Amino acid sequence: MDISVDKSEVATLSATRAPAAWRAFLAQIRGKVSDQTFNTWFLPLQFGDVDEQRLLIDAPGDFFAEWIEEHFIALLNEAALGAFGS
Repeated sequence: MDISVDKSEVATLSATRAPAAWRAFLAQIRGKVSDQTFNTWFLPLQFGDVDEQRLLIDAPGDFFAEWIEEHFIALLNEAALGAFGS
């Protein structure tokens, strides 16, 4: 299941820069939630892809993706812009 995070300004990423941007994305989130929340809801997420409008995040399942979107979409958008924005 993909979680789409809206991004108005996306940097063009090379294959070598994407992993570093993903680590920065997770680090920003880690600093804003408890360890338990991070380990439960964010650590299982995987980088999917990024294009000019979206960061695609792979989640373990539909329920997982829906719960993350419902509870943390603002945090995801903020971290995406910080890590992947130009």
